[in-house]
Amino acid sequence: MRTALVVLLLSSPAVAMAQGAAPAKEMDALKRMVGTWQIDGSNEPTPWGKGGRFTQNETCELFSGGHHVVCRASGTGPDGDMQSISVHYWDAAKQQYMSFVLDNTGYTASTPFKATPGGFAWEGESPSPSGPVGFRGDATFPDEGRSYAFKTEVRQDGKWAKASEGKGTRKK
Repeated sequence: MRTALVVLLLSSPAVAMAQGAAPAKEMDALKRMVGTWQIDGSNEPTPWGKGGRFTQNETCELFSGGHHVVCRASGTGPDGDMQSISVHYWDAAKQQYMSFVLDNTGYTASTPFKATPGGFAWEGESPSPSGPVGFRGDATFPDEGRSYAFKTEVRQDGKWAKASEGKGTRKK
């Protein structure tokens, strides 16, 4: 019985990937995120928080094996301390990019996104204290990866409105 369990575990897809499967070629697009970034932006009031300026430092690294980009961010904003972790990857089964994000307010989201010629674009829906809220946004890298610009919008009552915008500047 013990031998059968070991054979089953060693033949699982997760173990096979861990034993050396090359990262999907789609991961190349995510490598532009790797680095240390100074992020400055502004939020409009949304169901998730107050409006106002925010700053963050974010470090994104290619995770061991090259299948994920893992980012940690910390900073301050209109609601105080900001901390987040995000994981970005290519989901081969779904044939799409995915992001998993969580932060110190309790927010958690798993969102599909697309690589665009100049960056990334995403759209989804997320829970909020006032009910489900649609969101969309994009990030563009205009200058060979030295910086990026981002903007997001939220949809409530069928109308899209600006939620945030800003810039990330590569520190290293």
